[in-house]
Amino acid sequence: MGEGVVNDGFTNKDLGTALTIVGGYQKDFAEAAGTNLKRNKDANITINSGKFIVVGCCRQVPLLKADFTGAINITVNGGEVSKMYAGNVNDGLSNGKITIKINGGKIAGNILANNNTSDFSYNEGDVAVIVTGGDFTGCKKIT
Repeated sequence: MGEGVVNDGFTNKDLGTALTIVGGYQKDFAEAAGTNLKRNKDANITINSGKFIVVGCCRQVPLLKADFTGAINITVNGGEVSKMYAGNVNDGLSNGKITIKINGGKIAGNILANNNTSDFSYNEGDVAVIVTGGDFTGCKKIT
């Protein structure tokens, strides 16, 4: 997301009440459409402005579980992230390397990158978090 993104009217409390940026793909819909998407491709997300919930990799639906083995790269330079699910959500599993770089912006909620099923972020790969700036007043945990 580039400069000048403005989004109003969302509470940004959960996936259903926010604008969400998702890297990767939605497995069930892709397979139902007959596409042959590769699960080893990298997911790259950059936020420069706007307010979002960020999902690092992709969203799975519980009917067809699959692993995502590509690297997940998330960079926040500006804007606001109300929550970050750095792995997969909804029964997918990421097991590639996750790199989160926060250079600026506001992190208004938690960053979830481990295999924490109660918060819907599934990951078993290595995680690196690099912070050089930003406002973390609303961030209560990074796991």
